[in-house]
Amino acid sequence: MKTVFPSHLLRRLTDLVGKHASLFGKRTGLVGKRTGLIGRRTSLIGRRTSLIGRHTDLVGKRTDLVGRHTDLVGKLTDLVGKRTSLKRIIISKLGLTGTWFLPIISTILGCSQKLRIQEVVNMPAKPYPTDVLEQAQSVLDAMNQIDSGMNIGSVNNATLSADITQANQLVSQMNALEAQLTNMRNQRDTLYAALWDKVKRVRSGVKANYGDDSSQYEMVGGTRLSERKSPTRKTTTTA
Repeated sequence: MKTVFPSHLLRRLTDLVGKHASLFGKRTGLVGKRTGLIGRRTSLIGRRTSLIGRHTDLVGKRTDLVGRHTDLVGKLTDLVGKRTSLKRIIISKLGLTGTWFLPIISTILGCSQKLRIQEVVNMPAKPYPTDVLEQAQSVLDAMNQIDSGMNIGSVNNATLSADITQANQLVSQMNALEAQLTNMRNQRDTLYAALWDKVKRVRSGVKANYGDDSSQYEMVGGTRLSERKSPTRKTTTTA
């Protein structure tokens, strides 16, 4: 005999199956939305990582530019000091007066302008000649020959000799300091040259390992291949 289920039980079973299928569909939809959110989150993390990388690149470029600017300022200061010293030496050694010699010195120094030598010429004259030590020593020798106890007001042989000795000591100290300064400048130039060689070696190594269009090459101060401007050719128009 066949078992016959009541119709109301069949209806309930059909309803339950339909509800189960609906819930399963909703669950599948939620899983899909969750997967979409995870994908969006991954995309945002990727963008954030990219922005951090760009920021790091910009910081590296800025640091490199600051270093180059500091180096150029130091070199410019050094050149200005050497130029000023050279101008004063030329003027004092040659005993030049007036302005007729400005073009000549400018040509000797290899400059198109007058290197502001006019400023040195127009400086207030010092209240003593450049050979004051030699003249003072000559006067002292003459005073010793004339009278070792000569007194001219508050000036006598002893006070003049003490001043000459003190001046010579100061000149010797200045010469020693100038020699130390020259030595320090030479050491600095040697160190700068070694540093620049290392910088170039690092950039060449990064370029060889990561490529000349990589962000790593840009981080160490190189210009990426895709960012280099191609030279533009000038077009000539015929009349």
